[in-house]
Amino acid sequence: MLSIWLTVLVAVGYIAILYTIAYRGDRRPANQVKPYRYALAQGIHCTTWAFYGTITQSAYYGWAMAPTYVGAIIVFIFLHSLQMRLLHACKQQNLTSIADMIGSRYGKNATLSVVVALIALVGIVPYIALQLRAVTGSFAMVTGFGSQPLPWFGDVAALVALAMMGFAILFGTRRLSLAEQHNGLMDAVAFESVVKLGAFMAVGIFVTYGLFDGIGDLFVQAAQEPRVAEVMAGLPSGDFVYVTHILLGAISMFVLPRQFHVSYIENNDPEELRTARWAFPLYLFAINFFILPIALAGLILVPEAARSDTFMLSLLLHAEQPLMTLVAFIGGLASATSMVIIATLALSIMMSNDVIMPLWLRLTDQRLRKFTFSPARILGIRRSTIIVIIGLSFGFHKLTEANMPLVNAGLLSLALLAQLAPAMLGGLIWSRANKAGAAAGIIIGTTLWVIYLLTPAIHSQRELTDVAMSQGILLSLGCNIALFILGSLLFRSDSVEKRQTKLFVDPTGGHPELYQHQPINWGRLRQVLARFFDTVELDRLAERLQIDLNSAPPDDFVPAPILARVERELAAVIGSAASRILLDAITQQPGVPISQVVTWATQASQLYKFNRELLQASVENIPQGISVVDQELRLVAWNRRYLEVFHYPPGFVQAGMPVAELLRYNARRGLLGDGVNADIDAEIEKRLPYL
Repeated sequence: MLSIWLTVLVAVGYIAILYTIAYRGDRRPANQVKPYRYALAQGIHCTTWAFYGTITQSAYYGWAMAPTYVGAIIVFIFLHSLQMRLLHACKQQNLTSIADMIGSRYGKNATLSVVVALIALVGIVPYIALQLRAVTGSFAMVTGFGSQPLPWFGDVAALVALAMMGFAILFGTRRLSLAEQHNGLMDAVAFESVVKLGAFMAVGIFVTYGLFDGIGDLFVQAAQEPRVAEVMAGLPSGDFVYVTHILLGAISMFVLPRQFHVSYIENNDPEELRTARWAFPLYLFAINFFILPIALAGLILVPEAARSDTFMLSLLLHAEQPLMTLVAFIGGLASATSMVIIATLALSIMMSNDVIMPLWLRLTDQRLRKFTFSPARILGIRRSTIIVIIGLSFGFHKLTEANMPLVNAGLLSLALLAQLAPAMLGGLIWSRANKAGAAAGIIIGTTLWVIYLLTPAIHSQRELTDVAMSQGILLSLGCNIALFILGSLLFRSDSVEKRQTKLFVDPTGGHPELYQHQPINWGRLRQVLARFFDTVELDRLAERLQIDLNSAPPDDFVPAPILARVERELAAVIGSAASRILLDAITQQPGVPISQVVTWATQASQLYKFNRELLQASVENIPQGISVVDQELRLVAWNRRYLEVFHYPPGFVQAGMPVAELLRYNARRGLLGDGVNADIDAEIEKRLPYL
């Protein structure tokens, strides 16, 4: 057994290191491209399941590799184009969460966003609670302290919950715009992935070469044990369960809030995802390498602990190796804390942007009497939701008396979140998909999940076996897909959905986004933006949009391309659904001359129709990189090859963008004149007259 105070001291020291790494990371400029950090951060997928559940699973089925990780590997290797399509859509529209993505795809539907956010909350809060339970259980086991609280230090789960709550608040809610990446947070998550892998490999090497004379000796001794031979022979249902879990693992790479946040919200450049395509599968192979050897060693030395979640710790305690036990405990702590931090942050973004803010805006008078939002209040809402989510998770941990293994509990959460997959992935690849089909599929899938998975899991009279769980997963997903397709075929998409469909099904197509609200004048727009951005943020926004908010005549109407970009900028702060509700509200005002509306709409329509139907069709099939500018030297159209040649970030190139802005961006990357030492303004002025 380990000393209680030594274990606590090491755990506190580890968390202090996390805070230090995050603090130093936040002092660097945001949005730096770091492919290997990004690839390591994908290790957020590996929770306490990676340390405890997968070994228990392997000891039961004899699996050499966790099937959920096989599914993740399949996604990164074979579905990379789908990941890239989702990344482009997220960056192009400043999406902030899964709920934001699904709601935006189906016509920026606020109701659908709320449903998705609540499903994520129901699925993830219990799983966060399980991370706390795993930390508490492993601490009790390695110290022999039992379930009673420490003399004055309190509940270890409470300490972890408070530390992670503080971490998420400090390093996840510093910036108003969610389009700006969190350097410190990503540094810490990448570090935790290294700790998890290092700890697991260290334990695996010790078990294989310290307790046995290598892999060969381990397998020879395992073959002489009747119990082990029975496990290695496999169960009749093993293949069916394995394939089902592979499917869940593949889906999880898209629908897990923490994975979505790290993969698509915190991404700085497509190059990061390209690197992760090969680096993350290698990481998963490495962290799975010793799963079966550790499981076999446990079956030989501590067979009585084979079905417990602390199988690995039982093996190390049996071997009387305090140092390796401490290493394993820290590895498990890293697995839990990284999941808690990112999952809590992702849920808080969903709840604040897709539930609280849209509701607040709808309850506020539609004529915008008193919108009381401010940058400080928006950040306060996010921080409050983090506190509530951690509180709910800790309460669930304390109140539940269930003894469900981590593997089954994790799969139960995954099965619920998987009900979002048809709407999400179908919306990326099928242009006929609409909100009627998405809603129908999610409702029937969730209902069947409750009937065939949740109910048997919480009632001991109806045991939820692995086979029954797999059957329930396939049944709920199958009916979900069927209703999704049927609903999409029976109902038509409205105009907003059709516009959004083009942006998601072909996010790199170069088509501009047509703004579909009534006209707004500059004075009205300034008043609204001042509610959400402080002076510094407002100046940055004006610089990004290439506009002068202060000098624009207050009674003139804002051009449609600028309004479209303003909506996207607001979406990065309050979410797509809330930004649409807000702009709908401020445009429902009397006194707009009909002649002005007609003129405004006609001009916008003619411009975009020309861009989309003629120019885009012309340049897209040209093999060279092509862009078209108007007489005011603003970008009108471009093809995919043009984006690839210059490696522009997703969503950076927009219709109406001044060519000077593109030249300035390229000059900063050292692509003009004498590289990074060139006089940027001079290089730009030199080139503009030739366009």
